[in-house]
Amino acid sequence: MCKRISIMLISLMLYFFDVFGDNKLEVANNTVEISAGGKKICIYKYKEVPFKPYIKEFYTPSGLQILEDAPPDHLHHHGIMFAVSVNGVNFWEEKANSSGMQAHLDFNLINPIDLTGKINYSVFCEELDWNAPDGKVLIKEAREIRCGYWSQKTANVIFWKTNLKNPSNDKVELGGNHYFGLGVRLLTTPIEKVKIITNFEENLENVRGDEYLRTSPWCALTLENEKGSFSVLLVDLKSSVRYPARWFTMRVPFVYVSATRNLWKENLVIPPGGEATFETAIVVWDGLKSEEEMIDAVREIQEMK
Repeated sequence: MCKRISIMLISLMLYFFDVFGDNKLEVANNTVEISAGGKKICIYKYKEVPFKPYIKEFYTPSGLQILEDAPPDHLHHHGIMFAVSVNGVNFWEEKANSSGMQAHLDFNLINPIDLTGKINYSVFCEELDWNAPDGKVLIKEAREIRCGYWSQKTANVIFWKTNLKNPSNDKVELGGNHYFGLGVRLLTTPIEKVKIITNFEENLENVRGDEYLRTSPWCALTLENEKGSFSVLLVDLKSSVRYPARWFTMRVPFVYVSATRNLWKENLVIPPGGEATFETAIVVWDGLKSEEEMIDAVREIQEMK
């Protein structure tokens, strides 16, 4: 989908793209904002970021913003972000002179709508270099974000696709801690008000405290706090390396979920010129959804792909 259409001038001014007066993709000097029907769905921050571009805000259809960005307890937690280590360089943490940096290069294509499925998406694709502290490019990424309102389910949806390519003549190894991957920092919620739902679990593993790993095609959470109640569904897509994902979850002292690839136990080797793809759908509803409703949404998402 990421065709090469350079739009370097977007860093100089603001653009608006309207489709049928409903979907809107708005690019500013350091953010991309996607909305539908006049309601914000997400804000993606690609410049003036400490170490990596990420989704800063994600909204339910009623307008509840469900993410935490750079909270005091973990300043390197940014909404929805993707990070692993590459050849031992840590791209998850954000430490001067030792952590890697994901550098935004360009947007290849900005397409206000995609009518190939049941959801009208706004779509953008981004090129990034993953740089070591000395500036060496360790790996190149093509990132595709599709975002829209799923009217049949009264839900907002994000599809995040990362394709990593090894540009070197030597192998690269992806590794990291047990939570490295596509990470989502949700609103802090009392543990008794956070429910984790999966339809089946393989090799459930307690790492420490309330930190668990479980293997499943999908993982969902329902949360209820002083700001409201909402449900989040994450679906691993079959294009992903090491499908299905090994989900990291924790509820206390904060709520976090990650789509991991078990890199902490087995590094992923990408040969020279090789590639690895990671693709996840994230659905958010207002209110508390049932397991049956989650399973129905998973089935439809898998059929879309």
